[in-house]
Amino acid sequence: MRNRRVAAIPTGVHLWGNRTVEESLTVLWAAQLIHPDLFRDWDIRDEVATFYANFFKKPLTNPEVEKILTGHP
Repeated sequence: MRNRRVAAIPTGVHLWGNRTVEESLTVLWAAQLIHPDLFRDWDIRDEVATFYANFFKKPLTNPEVEKILTGHP
């Protein structure tokens, strides 16, 4: 990976790297992580909030979205 950094895959209901309904978020997350210049006008946080509201009928707060993306409470 560029700059020799390692990024942990987010975890919501499931680990995003597994074959689950959340796996589609992994592609979006990785795209923004690997090519931030191509996705500077786009925010994964908005996609996560929309996804959980639509697929799980669970509106997320901003802290909940951050916890999913970072693993930190």
